Formats: sequence, C-alpha cells, structure tokens
Amino acid sequence: MSYFDAFRLLIGAGLSAAIFMGFWVLWIRTRNPGFRIFAFALGPMPFAFVLLALLGRLTLASGVVHEFTTGASGPGIRELAFPVEDAEIGHTLEITPVLQKVSIKNPDGELLESNQVISEGKLQVEFEARRGGSHRVVLEIPEGVGAVMVVAREVR
Repeated sequence: MSYFDAFRLLIGAGLSAAIFMGFWVLWIRTRNPGFRIFAFALGPMPFAFVLLALLGRLTLASGVVHEFTTGASGPGIRELAFPVEDAEIGHTLEITPVLQKVSIKNPDGELLESNQVISEGKLQVEFEARRGGSHRVVLEIPEGVGAVMVVAREVR
C-alpha cells in the first residue's frame, strides 16, 4: 500500500467518524431513533468504499502499473537504466528489434535470471526484481542495427 492509499484510507475513516458522530449527536438531542439508524447505516460508508476500492485494486486489478520507455543507438554494447518501483509485481521488457544477447542487472550489478520470448517481431523479456531501484538492461547491438527501443513495464 502506498502513502497515497494510506492517506485516502485515513480520510475515509475520518469522514466516516464525522458522519457517525453527527448522526449520534442528533439522536442524543432529539431521541428520534431514525438518527441512530442513520448513524450506524451511513457512518461507515466512506470508510467502507475506500477500503473496498483498495481491496479490489489489490486483488482484482491487472494490467500495466508503470511503464518506462528508453532507447539506444548501435552498434556496440549499451547499458540502459530503467526504474523498478514495485518489486512485488511482474516485470517485462519489450525490445525492438529482436536482439540475441540481452541481460538484466539489479542495482548492485548482479545478473538476474530472465525468460526471453520472441513475439510479433519483438523480444519479450520477463524477470523477477528482488527490490526496487534503478535496474539496467545490457544490450549487445550488432552491426546493421541503427537503433533499439526498450519499453519496461511493471505488470500486475
């Protein structure tokens, strides 16, 4: 959960408490049972909506979370940096055109294991990041290739 999500949850809880207390005070002053029912029925709604949205996003959401595009000109060996913000989700690199020698390094410079698949004229590289930070992709660009495009995606 990010700080922004925690802030939303805190705002929802505060709004729920304010609504609950407002209806509770009205019930105490008027002794009308409708205000007590509203306090218990409507008070928790903002908090519940925020909580359900967060739970739904964490359990049901899928798709690209973050995307970063970079490129290099060849020929030669090039190292391109790309950010990894959330190490707990899947990571893919899409490299155009297809290269034979591609490797991924973590922020400490250690090589990571990767699965490489050629699909629709692009090289798809999947890897597991152990932590966030600035990772690098090492490309060996052969003679005759002028430019290489790399798209890094974090996918849920």
